[in-house]
Amino acid sequence: MRRNSLRRATALAVTGVLAISPLAVGTAAGAPGVSSPSAFSFQGEDRPDGDLDNRPAAAQPTAQQRSLASEQSTGVQWNRYGAPGVLAPKTEAQARIAAADPVTIARDFLSGNTATFGVSTASINEMDVLVNRPMGDGAYVMLRQRFGGVPATLDGLAAFGIRDGAVVFMTSTMSPDRGAPEAATISPDDALARAGAGA
Repeated sequence: MRRNSLRRATALAVTGVLAISPLAVGTAAGAPGVSSPSAFSFQGEDRPDGDLDNRPAAAQPTAQQRSLASEQSTGVQWNRYGAPGVLAPKTEAQARIAAADPVTIARDFLSGNTATFGVSTASINEMDVLVNRPMGDGAYVMLRQRFGGVPATLDGLAAFGIRDGAVVFMTSTMSPDRGAPEAATISPDDALARAGAGA
């Protein structure tokens, strides 16, 4: 189980907001639309975390997703769910509303890139707000996905660095839209016992 997912995503996004600059983006982003181990290595995104992960193999983004990400960002690295994991958006392509609420800016960014992330506007509007706070000259926002009305308990996070009314950097463990999870087949007590035995 990835116990440090929320903490890791927070640290990455905070570092991104503090370090973001034209020089940092140009140096770190690499070729548009390319996913490679060194694409965003300046924050240690590729550092192994030591957790045991028994989930299936990673999903791949579609050709359309890759093309759109290439057009809309200066660089992208894909996560295991087939959605952008680290993204340096082109701020000039965004409708800047400097006085807007940072959460609104974050949601509007996702709503303008639904095909890239594989999500619907309805699911974006359902995302929980975990963090919304000012930081330096900008703001930091973290949203969490819901699947079938149930909040994601593993990943499903999107963290945004926002400045001057636009998203300047984001990291995500988001997944394209999925249906409601299947009903549990064991009791909570049995699940806890099995988890304890596995640990």
